[in-house]
Amino acid sequence: MDTLHYVVNQSDYTVQTLRNVTEYLALAKTIAVAEMFLPSNIMDDIDKLNVDLNSAANTLSEQTKENSFKIRKVFNAVYAFINFQLSITI
Repeated sequence: MDTLHYVVNQSDYTVQTLRNVTEYLALAKTIAVAEMFLPSNIMDDIDKLNVDLNSAANTLSEQTKENSFKIRKVFNAVYAFINFQLSITI
């Protein structure tokens, strides 16, 4: 279970990092130096990248939750089986 907890935490950390990057990119679009702005094609590329990063973060988060649930279900079944076997042999 410690390994599962570690993997889930790493996934959550990665999701948060991806979300932070999208926020930084969105902020970068608003920065103006001496009234010069990013060209519209760069801003469009940032928007597309943000969509892709958010999609990746959402997918990773959803898959981690699903896989964690499945793994915990198997652990619980194995644990219950072992306890059952122990109760029979005692």
